[in-house]
Amino acid sequence: MGISMTEETEISRISRLSETVRKARGGDFSFRIETSGKNDELDVLADEIRQMVECLQEQGDGRKAAEDAQRDCEEKYRRLQANIPGMVYTFAQHPDGSYTFSYVNEASRQLFDLSPEDLMADASFITRLIHPDDREKFASSVRISAETQQPWREVVRHIVNGEVRWYDCMSRPELQADGDLLWDGIILEITERKRAEEALRASENRFRIIVEAAEEGIWQVDREWKTSYVNRRMEQMLGCEPGSMLGLQIHEFMDDEGRRALAEFIKRREDGLHETHDFRFARRDGSRLDALVTATPLIDERGEFAGSFAMVTDITERKRVENALRLSQFIIDKAFLGIFQGDKDGRILSVNEHWAKKLGYTPEELCALSFFDIDPNLTQDTWREHRNKLAATGFNTFESLHRRKDGATFPVEVTVNYLKFQDREFSCSFARDITKLKAKDEALRQANLIVENSPAVLFRWRAEDGWPVEMVSGNVAQFGYAPEEFLAGAIPFFSIIYPEDQERVTAEVREYSAGGADNFQQEYRIVTRQGDVRWIDDRTAVERDADGRITHFQGIVIDITDRKRTESVIAARMRLLQFAEAHTLDELLEATLNEVEELTGSCIGFYHYLEADQQTLRLQNWSTRTRKVFCAAAGKGLHYDVSAAGVWVDCIHQRRPVIHNDYASLPHRKGLPEGHPPVLRELVVPIFRGESIMAILGVGNKPWNYTSEDIETVSLLADLSWGIVERKRAEEALKVSEQSYRDIVEHAPFGICHSTGEGKLLNANPALARILKYDSPDELLETINHSSIQDVLFVEASLRELLVGGIQENQRWHKYENRYRCKDESIITCNVHSRGIPDQHGKIVEFESFLENITDRVETEKALRESEEKFRVLAETAPAAIVVYQGEKFVYVNPAAVRLFGYGETELLRMKFWQWAHPESHAQIMDRGLARQRGEPVPIQYEHRFVNKNGDVGWVMVSAGSITYRGNPAGIATFIDITENKRTEERMRAALAEKEVLLKEVHHRVKNNLQIISSLLELQSDYIEGEGSRRYIRESQDRIRSMALVHEQLYKSEDLSVIDFACYVDELVMSLYRSSVVDQEKICAVVEVRDIELGIDQAIPCGLIINELVSNSLKHAFPGNRRGSLSIRGSMDEGGHVCLTVSDTGVGLPQGFDISTSESLGLQIVNLLTKQLHGSLDIRGDEGMSVCIRFKSMVGK
Repeated sequence: MGISMTEETEISRISRLSETVRKARGGDFSFRIETSGKNDELDVLADEIRQMVECLQEQGDGRKAAEDAQRDCEEKYRRLQANIPGMVYTFAQHPDGSYTFSYVNEASRQLFDLSPEDLMADASFITRLIHPDDREKFASSVRISAETQQPWREVVRHIVNGEVRWYDCMSRPELQADGDLLWDGIILEITERKRAEEALRASENRFRIIVEAAEEGIWQVDREWKTSYVNRRMEQMLGCEPGSMLGLQIHEFMDDEGRRALAEFIKRREDGLHETHDFRFARRDGSRLDALVTATPLIDERGEFAGSFAMVTDITERKRVENALRLSQFIIDKAFLGIFQGDKDGRILSVNEHWAKKLGYTPEELCALSFFDIDPNLTQDTWREHRNKLAATGFNTFESLHRRKDGATFPVEVTVNYLKFQDREFSCSFARDITKLKAKDEALRQANLIVENSPAVLFRWRAEDGWPVEMVSGNVAQFGYAPEEFLAGAIPFFSIIYPEDQERVTAEVREYSAGGADNFQQEYRIVTRQGDVRWIDDRTAVERDADGRITHFQGIVIDITDRKRTESVIAARMRLLQFAEAHTLDELLEATLNEVEELTGSCIGFYHYLEADQQTLRLQNWSTRTRKVFCAAAGKGLHYDVSAAGVWVDCIHQRRPVIHNDYASLPHRKGLPEGHPPVLRELVVPIFRGESIMAILGVGNKPWNYTSEDIETVSLLADLSWGIVERKRAEEALKVSEQSYRDIVEHAPFGICHSTGEGKLLNANPALARILKYDSPDELLETINHSSIQDVLFVEASLRELLVGGIQENQRWHKYENRYRCKDESIITCNVHSRGIPDQHGKIVEFESFLENITDRVETEKALRESEEKFRVLAETAPAAIVVYQGEKFVYVNPAAVRLFGYGETELLRMKFWQWAHPESHAQIMDRGLARQRGEPVPIQYEHRFVNKNGDVGWVMVSAGSITYRGNPAGIATFIDITENKRTEERMRAALAEKEVLLKEVHHRVKNNLQIISSLLELQSDYIEGEGSRRYIRESQDRIRSMALVHEQLYKSEDLSVIDFACYVDELVMSLYRSSVVDQEKICAVVEVRDIELGIDQAIPCGLIINELVSNSLKHAFPGNRRGSLSIRGSMDEGGHVCLTVSDTGVGLPQGFDISTSESLGLQIVNLLTKQLHGSLDIRGDEGMSVCIRFKSMVGK
């Protein structure tokens, strides 16, 4: 790199001064001496030399003075040489090739450790010190300088005292007159400079590596703002190819916004300002580069702007982070959490805006406080505990309170993290307002309490084999299980499902899952820990993972056993009620037992009556399964002494339901009759009416123990069945009673009628027609209904509206007198008892009236009405007993009441108002009477038994109401003696029962007579030799048997007008099958007849038709070994149309068969009987034979 500019200038100045002095010594004063203007020692020396030369020129004649001045100058020159930092020398090369130093200053000692004398004595001393690698270079350069007489300069290394030193050697050769070549020069040691240059080169290299490898971009532009240098990083940052940026102006790397800002940046650089700022550049791909630019202006030697140098740092990511941090800070400030930073002493260092506002402070105000100021629960002790836990675990979560600026507090949950930074301890706290959460927690606690005490069990199970349980509420204990048993995997949920329901439940879950259902509901049975079977309602929600796979099921399970039992019982009750309408009492009881067996899971069931003496049982009925499968023991209708019965009558002895779940262990069991199935366990309930047991119902052999729920189920159906028994008995009695009532009305001596509020007459009895002088009730109805009661009968038409209003208002029997116009226009007076008849909504729309013609009596009593006693006489002459009671006593009784009850008036007035009734009804009468006085709704008319003074029991129709008597509430009642009506009803009921017995006997005798005819034909056939004739006899017997079965069904039936056609057909077909089929495996007979009711007039033709068709199939349809089936089917639709079909799979009918031309007697009979039934006949014979008969049932017509 050479010597520095300053050193080179000084050497040049010294050389010029030396040359000036040398020439001056020779008398040459033409050389011009110039100064540098630095006023240094060389300038001073130059000035002195100039003055000396000028002096020599001016005083050429003052040689001595000049010589003195020259010596003085030479002395100064030597002093200057001695002070120059280098070795000054004069080197001569002689013509013979030798060389010597003619002059060397003292610097040789310092530079080469050689004295000037040694060098001047032997110049080779210095050449021997030249570094071997530089000797050739040295010799070559000296030779060239000598040859060309050009200034010589070479940097040469010497080895001095074992150390390599660098020297800058320079001189100017000048050929002397004597042939010597003289070099005047100077040698400067540049070892330190060389070392510095090498260090600089290494530094520059390192700098170049750093620049090229720097993460910062380096960008230099010239004064035209064109790119003069960029490092590779800068090119990469802007997405440019290497070298492509050079010569481009910087605005080419900016967007519009950057270009608008560029002018201001250029101005500041040109003004010499150094600054650092953010700037956004545009990459070549159009994306943005956010950068931090540190720009420095470049100034040339004239002080003018020469360009700019910039360090560019990519801060795109930092900007993104800063933006994210700003967003984070914004989120922190606006977050609904309290975010605090605190020191180890509890002082608040920072807080977000939201929480400061929530506490009523500004962030600055809070930062002047401590946590002790805002947390009333925080003490120094709790703070130390808190700090210790933070130091140990790094975090702490707790609940406390925060206090607002106004003093109000609210609950918070605080999570604190422990932080340590540069030997300082910090805490970062997150506070959450848990006011609502606390409320929710309390609600959840209450909900959990409700759940744990509710019937709904919460479950969550995995969608794996067996459905292992992951969560279950504690109230699963209601099924006898502990939650731990499920959670530990000891009991998968699937294992508690009742075995018979497992397949169905699994299939339903699979179907719901495949269909994408999110929730579904199932009802099925489970088995409790005790082995009981319970019904549950399972409401399940489906959980799926991100891929839609089902991972879990969760839901609630509710015990619906009671509901199911109730539903089953209700359904059974409804079925039994419907069944009772069309079936006999025995069939009803058998159906009841079947239902009870089904509901309790029992295998046997019985129903027996207990006689009125409460000591005798009448064996009544058994369930279908018991009768057909289990029990062959006889007994229906037998009487059985309770004292002789076994443990199954314990319910009678104990007068309550009894369960024997371990029958074999009972010490007082008496064994079972022959043919009775073994008993494992049993449940028997008594059926009470009042204090008396009417019957007992029992079931047995349930696979598991009977429970109290079974008692309830059996008791409900037992009570229902007995109610139906009583009802069916009462219905029969009611028929008799209705007829009796009808007879009474028809023959009553007083008028009875029903009418509407508008005045239309609905019905009237003959007595009313006679009273009003009409020929018949029909004539009366026709006359009135062409107009109205008020217009035809009332003398004062407007009066009826008032009477109707009064009856509707009082809603009780209304007694009044009214004048009526008869058919012959005569006027009569009637004593009328009327009451309103409410509809289903309680509105009175019809009226019932009893009219007694009192015209004669009115005329007779005319005079009496003029006296003070006229009203009392009217009341006391009333035909019905009338009483008024107040509190618990009678306050008025009319003579009819005295007559009715047999007590004197005084005796009655001392009696309680309910003591007229039968003792069993005292409580009911008392409650109703007192309630009526209180204004409570109670029945206004009813029938009751009464006991007169003589102890005789009678019946009265009671019509009761409420009145105000002497200013206080009171009750009034009218009694009509209906004792004779009741007795008549009983007599008619007995007569009807006797009639039924006689009619059954008739049917029985007809059946027997037909049987005798059949037997006579059988005897007669013994005397007939031809098989054809015998066959005719047998066919006749079959026909007679079909008619006899009808009568047999009737005398066995409770309803003598209708037969059980299904049972009849079954017996008829089986009789024919047994008599005609030898190989019963050859022909299979199927009978399916249901819900057909026929009277005897239709049943006999139907029986004959079935007889002919079945006989025909059995004899002709299956010749040889042909096998097949025979079916008889029948049904009746809601319109009463009956369809009977007899078909077989036999050989069928001949081609072209026509029944009208058939010579078969049997088919002719079928055709004729079908016409007799007014039915249609359809015969098909292509695949077997099928005969279908349709006709309409005449039952009920």
